[in-house]
Amino acid sequence: MDLRRAVDQLGARKPATARVPVVFEPMMAVSLLGHLAACATGDALYRGATFLAGREGQALASPLVTIVDDPLLPGRFGTRPFDGEGVAARRNVLVQAGRFEGFLFDCYTARRLGRATTGSAARGLESAPAPSSSNLVLEPGSLDPADILRGIPQGLYVTALMGAGFNPATGDYSRGAAGFWIEDGQLAYPVSEVNVSGNLAQMLADIDAVGSDLAWFGAAAAPTIRIREMTVSGR
Repeated sequence: MDLRRAVDQLGARKPATARVPVVFEPMMAVSLLGHLAACATGDALYRGATFLAGREGQALASPLVTIVDDPLLPGRFGTRPFDGEGVAARRNVLVQAGRFEGFLFDCYTARRLGRATTGSAARGLESAPAPSSSNLVLEPGSLDPADILRGIPQGLYVTALMGAGFNPATGDYSRGAAGFWIEDGQLAYPVSEVNVSGNLAQMLADIDAVGSDLAWFGAAAAPTIRIREMTVSGR
């Protein structure tokens, strides 16, 4: 896979800076899930380090978006009968049809914030428990990935992301990217050395297509998604 991607990037160009639709392949969509999950923990809320503070029960994402943390899925990396504090594991919905439902808590952060644990404690061999996701899933839609590209006059299909340009307190997002330029609904040529930027809350709200191609990467899964518009900085 890595060799094929390297070959695909031969002759990559840098497009002009523009505001265009951006399509994230499943692996890249999973990276967005990771950012959101880190912001949706009781620890982040307790420290005041999340843009999700005060947004419980409110519209956050597109109605096409449902995100679930489910430690009860059989045979997955994050599957567990109980969490790191011995609390029975349970399915937690983070986002339901675009509405942010709530945070993941362990006993400590729940007690500090006057909440109840969600059975989401994780711990390492030498670390104290902390809230964390288990099997994190952005539920698939009904669109074939090719249909997601159709109708895009110009845009970016992202297959690689670089750097750590995400601020969990504000949601501001800016990362290096590579992939393919889209022209007239087709992948036209490889692209590298560009930057994609926006705000994660707005990015989630601007998801206007969700693919049927759910793919697992470790303990997280997502399909292809399309964001209506982001800034792609090139030449």
